[in-house]
Amino acid sequence: EWECKLILIPGSDATFLCLPPVEILCRPCVSDEQCAPDGLQLAGYMCLSFGEEEGSFCSRACEDTKDCEKGYLCREQPSFSRGDELQTYCIPESEVCACSDAAIDDEAKTNCALSNELGSCSGTRQCGPQGLSECSASLPEAEICNGGDDDCDGLLDEDVVSAPCAKGNG
Repeated sequence: EWECKLILIPGSDATFLCLPPVEILCRPCVSDEQCAPDGLQLAGYMCLSFGEEEGSFCSRACEDTKDCEKGYLCREQPSFSRGDELQTYCIPESEVCACSDAAIDDEAKTNCALSNELGSCSGTRQCGPQGLSECSASLPEAEICNGGDDDCDGLLDEDVVSAPCAKGNG
């Protein structure tokens, strides 16, 4: 069953196209190319960040909530803007994206990060049978002498205070 959808192509008038039903909105992504159905790369589909811990998900430019699918609202939010231009996008009413059956089958994923005052560690979130995973990143910790990058800054064991080694024998 095909659906008639309003497509907003930058620099053109709004256009209605008949498309096969594809669950693109809220699909985890790492680039805009993963969000645009074939042939509609200029139709306003984008990979938008929902925050570093949540990751990025596919959305579509809109002018009004009636332009979005059921369960989505057309929202203007500074965190979703590109450059100086504040745009509106179809965002789930709950403001939380879940994995569709198609995203689970494709094991769709997005980048994420966990941060605190010690640094920021990168990871991923992926769709699986139980839904969208938590961010795989570790929480940054103070550096200790262990040959690892505990604060995720790319340096191993930096700023670790060395202690004198006492060695004795009989």
